[in-house]
Amino acid sequence: MGTTDAIRAAITRLLATLPTDTASDGPARHTPALRRRLESLLEVAEWRAGRSAGAGAVLVDRDGQGRIVLLPPRLADAGRYRISVDDEDPDSSSLTRTVTLKHHHQQVGERARDFARAVGLPDDLADAVVLAARAHDCGKHHPRFLCMLCSGDRLLAESLPEPLAKSGMDPADRAARRRAARLANWSKDLRHEALSAAAVQTWLATGPAAAQGLDHDLVIHLVAAHHGYARPMLPAVADPEPVLVECTMPDGTAVCVSSTVIGTDWNGPDRFDALNQRYGSWGLALLESVVRLADIACSEEGN
Repeated sequence: MGTTDAIRAAITRLLATLPTDTASDGPARHTPALRRRLESLLEVAEWRAGRSAGAGAVLVDRDGQGRIVLLPPRLADAGRYRISVDDEDPDSSSLTRTVTLKHHHQQVGERARDFARAVGLPDDLADAVVLAARAHDCGKHHPRFLCMLCSGDRLLAESLPEPLAKSGMDPADRAARRRAARLANWSKDLRHEALSAAAVQTWLATGPAAAQGLDHDLVIHLVAAHHGYARPMLPAVADPEPVLVECTMPDGTAVCVSSTVIGTDWNGPDRFDALNQRYGSWGLALLESVVRLADIACSEEGN
């Protein structure tokens, strides 16, 4: 049996095993979408092992659990694998390869420490910068944000083994990016960093050992400002479909926050004013820049 026939036979067998009870509130609620996707794969004229621009690609995970990945012809060009959908239009550096949130936080934290040492920050400020860098994107745990990162595909987003920081589609395809945001119901003014800052604030209130002796207000602000907003206000845009979001913190603990906090950080102006008084306007801008540039650098490098 050839590759194409084998793939079609496997898809057909898989279709036959799909459940028929697809109630919208049941465990098989995404079955109709999965069925449509599998049926569309049956229409691919040819499948080949390895990447090929003219045929569907069959990628075999030989070191894993016998899994295969099927890429339709329009996605089979390896040159299109620098992919992303993100919510920061000014930051083209966010266009990168698929990166897990955990890995991204680790890499940005390490880069932020390098930058902090390079500019001669004292240890307490360097530690605050690194802590903020290791938590800055935790708001991306929001299920609809992850859906947007997955091109608006709820099925794919819910099946992710762990949350992503970067993922999606051809970064040059602005129409597809807008479509993904629309499907996920995620406006560009609905800022994930607002949720990140609220989660970090909740975590810091528990007195974690990782934050002992650090300026908590500074850490919260650096998280909130890592895309250039929160000086002093984030966009006052509320989540139209609020949910509880569980965010993982730098010490591995999890905190749960409601996405109703997005757009409602009315303490931001007072915090911003106090930090300007404490560090000076240029000093605070420098601390913000260390976190933001570490994030941009790692994104550009695919980390």
